[in-house]
Amino acid sequence: MEWEISKDRNNNEEAQITRDVGPELEECRIKIRRGFWTTVVITVLTLAMTIYANYSGGIIAILNSEFFYDVVIFAILAIGIYYKSRVSAVLALSYYVVGRILLYSDTGKVSGIIWVLIITALLAQAALSTFKYHRIRKEFNPEYKATSKLTWWMATPINIVLAFLLLFIVMTESGVWVPATLVKEDSLSTSHLETLRQNDILNEGERIELFFSEGLTSILEGGNIVTDTRVISYETLDEELYVYSAPFSEISFVGIEEKGTNLTFSQIYVETYDGQGFYLLAPHEEAEDEQFVEAIKDKAKSAQSES
Repeated sequence: MEWEISKDRNNNEEAQITRDVGPELEECRIKIRRGFWTTVVITVLTLAMTIYANYSGGIIAILNSEFFYDVVIFAILAIGIYYKSRVSAVLALSYYVVGRILLYSDTGKVSGIIWVLIITALLAQAALSTFKYHRIRKEFNPEYKATSKLTWWMATPINIVLAFLLLFIVMTESGVWVPATLVKEDSLSTSHLETLRQNDILNEGERIELFFSEGLTSILEGGNIVTDTRVISYETLDEELYVYSAPFSEISFVGIEEKGTNLTFSQIYVETYDGQGFYLLAPHEEAEDEQFVEAIKDKAKSAQSES
């Protein structure tokens, strides 16, 4: 009942402000509603695309799709924009723009550029209007609170998680964030792949099967790669990059020489038929070091049986 009374009071106050201020407040509401419906359309279209792309794999494939996470995030942000949340409106704009930038970095083109600009403009208008809306309400009533305590406690954790998710995506795709586990090429950002190729660690056309970097801020600090043709280990010492590699057809031995701990990585030794050798590093959690060894053994056996 208290909530209903508070709601009626807010509605009456808003109507009074509209009469006193004029069309300015109504214009804010219209732009916020446009932002809300724009976010709803993005959510629905992304869901439809996710279902279409993963229909053959069933509900599990749909739920596991990376695009389904976008559906959930945009749906949550749409609810926030509906309730005139400034944080939600800003996050929706940021998340959409970052997504288009990452798509451009992956494909080299942005399809439907006119629609991208229209959607960006609508979300930007909505974000600015949420700030203006609450400023007008506050000027009319100094005791006005943009959100109730219940809404604040419910929305703040969600917005914090979404903000960190957005930051994580930006850092990962920009190359600042180094993957801490064994990954495949599809999980590496475009900037990471370009770094490996520009420094002649990867050959043109060579595809990564498994990758792990022990670097903290850059993958160039050190890395270990199983490609479709060879195994590679590289490290930067005194600002000089050293690269060691061996084609699978020349590998005579591979095995874990020293098992890692919670603080260290497992050391994998690779030796060739001419007696040369080098080390790879890999995490031991979830048997990732063994996965590395088995992948090299399988490829070496396959390459040598064909020769």
